[in-house]
Amino acid sequence: MMMTELDSGHQKPAEVTGLRIALDARDPAWELPPIEGESYQVALIGWLTDLEPIDEGVPPLVRGIVSRALTRLSRVTFPCPRAQLPETPTDWNRIPEGWVRMLKPRLGTVWRRRPPIMLLSTTSAEPTARLFASFPFSWEMKTQVAILSDLNASPPGLSYEAVESLLNRATIDVRALVTEAQARGLLLPAVDGDFAALIVFDSTLLGAMVEALADECSRAGVGWQTVMESALLRK
Repeated sequence: MMMTELDSGHQKPAEVTGLRIALDARDPAWELPPIEGESYQVALIGWLTDLEPIDEGVPPLVRGIVSRALTRLSRVTFPCPRAQLPETPTDWNRIPEGWVRMLKPRLGTVWRRRPPIMLLSTTSAEPTARLFASFPFSWEMKTQVAILSDLNASPPGLSYEAVESLLNRATIDVRALVTEAQARGLLLPAVDGDFAALIVFDSTLLGAMVEALADECSRAGVGWQTVMESALLRK
């Protein structure tokens, strides 16, 4: 007699049915870090599934859609320990997936254990999807961040301290990120990693991202909606 998934005690994986975005998100329920600056906008991206997911993280389909939308418009730079440095590393090092760089704390500042941070900077969707699964930088635990810069720009100039501050969810200094890294925005996890927060410093980027996400959802055969913030809060 054939056992069903229910009989065997295994639930089938939840299938993504659509993505949604709320513009101008402000509710503290999202558990975002404080932001210091005037020229920024915050949007929240969420996803709908046919079943209630059980600690599955960001679904692979969502990772692909978001990664493809991001890399249409931006260079994406994020901590990625699996990236491999060449035998004779320099500042930024060219690899097939993009560029890698090892950041280390400044000499004389190591008063506690502060491990090096490997960065991957890419304009390709497939390596960008690692953003959502790059242990120990956990999306679900809100210890991950992606810096978005101009698509045709070189990898950004980022200090160890700047990246460490973002990973620690310290106050986001918009002016410093724009000045130091020519950043156009950030993508980081919101509450429980169940949402993606898109914080943009360039007013043109948000509209372009909405269009790119809508198109990628259409190509993937799933729904797309722009909704009120309250609709995402009821998820």
